[in-house]
Amino acid sequence: MGSVQANWSLIIKGFLYLVVIIFAIQERSWPIAVICLLLPVIDYIYRHNKPSKPTRDDDLTPLNNLLTYCDEVTIKSLVNFGIWEYRPSTREFTLSPKCSELLNLDNPTVHLSLEDFLDQIHQLDRSELSKRLDSDLPIGHLFFEVRSSASNAYYQWLRFEGQIIQFNDDEKIYTGRLVNATGKVIIKRIQREGRELLTDVIEHRDLSQTLVHICRVVSQIEPNINCVIFLNSDIPHRQKILHSPDLSYSFQSILQTVTLTDNMSELQFTYQKQRSLYIQDLHRLKSWRSIEQIDIKEHIKTFIGQSIISNDNKIQGAVCLYMPNDEIELEVLEVFLAAIHKIASIAIEDQLQADTKEKIQQQLYHSQKMDTIGHLTGGIAHDFNNILGSIVGYNSLARKVATKLEHEKLNGYVNEVGIAAERARELINQMMTYSRSEPVQKTLIDPQLVIKEVLQLVRSMIPTSINIKSSYSKYIPQIKVNPISLHQVVLNHLINAKDAIKDEKGTIHIHTFPAVNISQICRSCKERFEGNYVAIEISDDGIGIPTEMLDKIFDPFFTTKDIGRGTGMGLSVVHGILHDVKAHVTVRSKQGEGSTFTIYFPEATEAETDKIINEPLIGDRDTRKGSGQHIIVVDDDVPLSLLMEEILKSNGYQVSRFDNAQAALAVYLKAPENYDLILTDQTMPDMTGDEMARQMIAKRPELPIIVCTGFSQKLTQTMAQEIGIRKVLKKPVDLHELLEIIAKQFVVEISD
Repeated sequence: MGSVQANWSLIIKGFLYLVVIIFAIQERSWPIAVICLLLPVIDYIYRHNKPSKPTRDDDLTPLNNLLTYCDEVTIKSLVNFGIWEYRPSTREFTLSPKCSELLNLDNPTVHLSLEDFLDQIHQLDRSELSKRLDSDLPIGHLFFEVRSSASNAYYQWLRFEGQIIQFNDDEKIYTGRLVNATGKVIIKRIQREGRELLTDVIEHRDLSQTLVHICRVVSQIEPNINCVIFLNSDIPHRQKILHSPDLSYSFQSILQTVTLTDNMSELQFTYQKQRSLYIQDLHRLKSWRSIEQIDIKEHIKTFIGQSIISNDNKIQGAVCLYMPNDEIELEVLEVFLAAIHKIASIAIEDQLQADTKEKIQQQLYHSQKMDTIGHLTGGIAHDFNNILGSIVGYNSLARKVATKLEHEKLNGYVNEVGIAAERARELINQMMTYSRSEPVQKTLIDPQLVIKEVLQLVRSMIPTSINIKSSYSKYIPQIKVNPISLHQVVLNHLINAKDAIKDEKGTIHIHTFPAVNISQICRSCKERFEGNYVAIEISDDGIGIPTEMLDKIFDPFFTTKDIGRGTGMGLSVVHGILHDVKAHVTVRSKQGEGSTFTIYFPEATEAETDKIINEPLIGDRDTRKGSGQHIIVVDDDVPLSLLMEEILKSNGYQVSRFDNAQAALAVYLKAPENYDLILTDQTMPDMTGDEMARQMIAKRPELPIIVCTGFSQKLTQTMAQEIGIRKVLKKPVDLHELLEIIAKQFVVEISD
């Protein structure tokens, strides 16, 4: 019909041109005749070069009419997708069978009014789509994305793309293809949200808040995907479960009772893999079949998860997605999971680095504090030793006088002073051990033998109303430690356990067992230790330790006991002993429920074959006296040097006493041959004992020199021998031992 109308239009135009040309020739109006001849040529050229509007054939269907004028590429792309057409003039849609399928319509090919079509679109997208279809859009490319109102578990995103064509009768028609774009839309949204989440990580937002926010964003993108992030902690079986706030209580219960606790749960299988784990039907797992009796509001069927591994190859947790069915393609879920996993991993690694930095700073502070206190303790021990040396020495002299006077009561007083001095000596030994100034010999031992000896000793010290239970594993590896030190550690903990039991009615349990492949944080040094250990666990049902005090219990002079019941040195001594042998300790305690101290000693290796070194015993107590030998006594503690002078003189020696090393050296250098032995303190102002000894020995190499020290990390027995010093004695010096050593020096000289 349109073609016939066009032909009649040309005939009429041609007739009119011919009439005008004939009239112009008759009137001899040649310009008009030429113009009339050129006009048809110009009109022909214009019409053949002007883009023509397509001519619509009313005998064809609208879709076939449009396809007649679509380019070849568009036609090929439409073959495998739904084809649609919309005519604004009639406000009507025509849909192919594929479109009907995507919109969940009953008819394979349908004609729908705009209102009926909008009913198939999600109500949140209807208004915007209606505005676009009713507006006067320009001819060209067409694109929009909307959600389907289909009642399935997920938002189904549909993409309308095509072009707008205007026919020769000026009617516009929209046409194109319809595709399911759910996967691409989800990926695009999570990538956009991911950039904002990474900003939170960069700004060091709290880790738990960040991970919860990740889960919340997932639920906003797709409400039917439940995102759960499991986060491991240093405490075994204490994992955090992070999720969006709207996660149902019943689902949280399943995660707590099944996913975390069952060894065959989806989480445990996820931890066993480096890559993502996809389970199409969770109820194939025995752990999930066990919850079928539980009444839960939502149905959970499909799972995909991936473990989070830190830079040091430790599993820190897992990102898990739970869904009601498997309608979303696996490829889409993997991309979705990868984006979430990347953000969560960055957040956790960032927190780990911050925690590591903080731990290093705390360990450095703790190490500096303990080192400072160690030096302070050693210095105090040195002064105590000098004072105690005077007490022990003068008490020894007083005992001799009391014996000569046969004064029974005076003898009793002197003995009590001696007992008190021995207790003070033991306290100073503990201080020395804590300050690590006293080296100890280590040997391979069976710890259970030492523990049994301690239990025999402690039975008499602990009331019978307190029950002591012990248990041992069948096989216990050997450990390398000084037996006396181990004895002291175990005894200290048992006494503390006894003191913690209220009203002296309760139970103490000591258990020894091999601890294999452990990873713990030491309560004393605050460092992580890993590997195979021999564990000694001592627990009580006493009053417990307040949480705020747990970090202080290993500090020197800190005690939770009542005044007069403890010095505060016990656990600090334990700290020194343990870390000398690379052992560690953990503490579990709750107020009112008791405490458990677990001591971990490293397993001894086959190469460690050291033997116990026993010092020779001193002979009989009859002291050999001197025969006038001249001894120089040097000590900046005047009372102690006076005591030494009196004791040596009373035993047949000549004595020159000095309280200054430089003064003693000056006198000696004037006549070295006049002196037979030097007895000197080590720690003195201006010049130490070893420095003075070097200069004296340089003048006379065979000169016997004995150094007495209460605290010295500088001078060891080996170093003393290299200098030429005969002996290094620990303060307070046993007077009998000192006199024996001095006498032996002169015996050696005579034999030479």
